[in-house]
Amino acid sequence: MGDTLVLLQVATGEVSEVNLVYIDSEADVEWSLTSGRRSSSAMGCDQDLTNKGNSAMQMSILQQLKPECDNGSLRIGGDFQRGMDMLVPMEFQKNIFRSLCVDIIGGYEVKPHSRPFMAQIMAQKGSKGVICGGALIKEDWVLTAAHCKAEKAKVVLGAHSLNKSEKEQQTFQIARYIRYPCYDRKTNENDIMLLQLKGKAKLNKAVKPIPLPTSDEDPKSGTVCSIAGWGRTTNRGKRPSAVLMEVNVTVISREICNDKKHYNGKPIITENMICAGDKNGGKDSCNGDSGGPLRCNNVMRGITSFGKKSCGKANGPGVYTLLTKQYLEWIRKTIGGA
Repeated sequence: MGDTLVLLQVATGEVSEVNLVYIDSEADVEWSLTSGRRSSSAMGCDQDLTNKGNSAMQMSILQQLKPECDNGSLRIGGDFQRGMDMLVPMEFQKNIFRSLCVDIIGGYEVKPHSRPFMAQIMAQKGSKGVICGGALIKEDWVLTAAHCKAEKAKVVLGAHSLNKSEKEQQTFQIARYIRYPCYDRKTNENDIMLLQLKGKAKLNKAVKPIPLPTSDEDPKSGTVCSIAGWGRTTNRGKRPSAVLMEVNVTVISREICNDKKHYNGKPIITENMICAGDKNGGKDSCNGDSGGPLRCNNVMRGITSFGKKSCGKANGPGVYTLLTKQYLEWIRKTIGGA
């Protein structure tokens, strides 16, 4: 991109306005993120972008600066961030950048250990990263997605942080992994799996099973549900979230989800699946969130299954395995009642 210089201009008196200017000396283009103006002596133009998707343009420019989200606040790095830290109070920075950190999938950090049913399915020592999420449904059973690679994994309960050791954490090897019969990797049908732990969890405030639903209710279109996980918070890179994140999503009808503007039948969103996201995009689960519970009105109704390659797009809402009567009967039979 050539030599890049980022300037910060702060209004005098109380910090009430911040104007971020991005200069690409190679292309001789200057962008003002706040005013929405682009000027270029090489192109001989000065275009006002304020009424032409300026917010999307600002996001695009900031992404070129390679920002990183850190627990809900944006960090640009280098001389630019040092200038920010000297001139702008940290709380004001957070207010400016908070939406930029979560704009792709719209998530927020939950209160530590406030989702005691959440499970991390982690790669064994020697390889890094979270494979999937899951839900503790009994002292020694975790419910997750069938596509998760649990063959060489371990389960961590009571976690908030992905990378730090916490006193609340309990780690277990997996005794058995049982995929639902007829799981189809191509169509994502029957994407549900049970993991039996080697040993039983010690239940406390940080580790507690989530009750299975007493009915197989199919959430209606427009129902607001929540999903949680340690998956990616951006489409850039492969880094998962350092802490447990959560986002509210809205159930979308299967008819809409299957239309040409969405999945177009590739794959078909069946009666065993729930489609949920946001009509404008920006709220979604992402890589690493698979297997986590979808909760509607505080009742687990589904399991995070799949989505399009780019997370948080309006035309590719997340798809979740619906906890149907047949799945619930299989779960209870397998784990011996719950």
